[in-house]
Amino acid sequence: MSFGLFAEWYPLSKQLRRLYVGVGSYFDYLGYITKSEKIEEASGEILSVISQLGYKFSLPHHFLLDVFCGYKYPYQTEVKAYGRASDYLKSGFQYGISLKRVLSQ
Repeated sequence: MSFGLFAEWYPLSKQLRRLYVGVGSYFDYLGYITKSEKIEEASGEILSVISQLGYKFSLPHHFLLDVFCGYKYPYQTEVKAYGRASDYLKSGFQYGISLKRVLSQ
């Protein structure tokens, strides 16, 4: 489960389109089961700071295509992670594409 809050600045446009710079944070709840001699459940909270650079393209029918990259830095972790879950706690680059629907007024 994740909850994120971002602030975005659009230096090239007065609308929510084109190039933007963003800063935000995430609160993540990580829960998993380890497979060892005995089954253990582990869970905890992670607070992260993220800087982001992206570009939003206008599409027909009030859609936006958002292409972004950024850097995630977890600064507070309340969980011990093993195996693949430990990768989630590391700092690193992230990238993605999202499709957003703009509500027309």
